[in-house]
Amino acid sequence: MAYRNQVKAFVEGLFTLNATYDRFKLNLRDFLIQLKEFSGDNTELFADEKEQQDRDAKAAERERLSKVGGLLKPTELAEDDDEYVLTELRPLQENQNSGRINN
Repeated sequence: MAYRNQVKAFVEGLFTLNATYDRFKLNLRDFLIQLKEFSGDNTELFADEKEQQDRDAKAAERERLSKVGGLLKPTELAEDDDEYVLTELRPLQENQNSGRINN
C-alpha cells in the first residue's frame, strides 16, 4: 500500500507542479529515486534473456551476411561450409582433371 501512496503523491504532484519547472523536476527526480530504491539491482534476472538476444542477433547478422558472397571472411565461415567444399567441389575438380587429354 505504501507504493500506491507514493504513486498517488507523484501523480498529484505532476498536475499541481506543472507550472513550476524546478519543483516539477524535483518531484519527478524524487519519484525515480524511490523507484530505484524499491527495485534494486535486478540485472541478473535478465542475464539469460540478454544472452539469448545477443546470440539471436549474431545468428541473424551472420545469416544476412552469408546471403551475399564476399561479406564473410574465410575465417568466419562455418565448418559445415568447409564440409560442403570438401564433399561437393573436390569430386567436381577430380572429374574435370580426369577428363583432360595429355599431349
